[in-house]
Amino acid sequence: MKQMLADFQKQGYVLASKAGCILTQKGKTLMNKRLEDLNITGIKLFDSPILKTEHTSVGLHLQNRADKIDLVIKIRDIAVRGGATGATIILFKEGKLSIPSVHPDFLSENLSLAKKVHESFNLKENDVIAIVSADDEWRDLKPQ
Repeated sequence: MKQMLADFQKQGYVLASKAGCILTQKGKTLMNKRLEDLNITGIKLFDSPILKTEHTSVGLHLQNRADKIDLVIKIRDIAVRGGATGATIILFKEGKLSIPSVHPDFLSENLSLAKKVHESFNLKENDVIAIVSADDEWRDLKPQ
């Protein structure tokens, strides 16, 4: 970790001090580019007792990627390897929210949750939401 931080500092992506680290404008530009490359259009804290597996959860909005999701278990496994306690993958296809391999129309039975997902992420056809849970929000946001 120290070496990664030193490398980022040398490249001008972060400023480090005893108080902590902050992204420089160059670092923010790099982060936004990487998120864009992954089609991630939004990241925000998302609290839902039904969907989270730990104290805190973060929702990642992937635009126009639902047709690229073949095995949601792979996405969950990537999140867990990164330190998450779990992940719930929600697809928005044909006007319906589904949790593949669990319930094809789960959120139609949980209308308030469906409304919260729609309002939080401004979904469009073929979008994906990954609700990633961890024991703290920094693990949820850990880049891969």
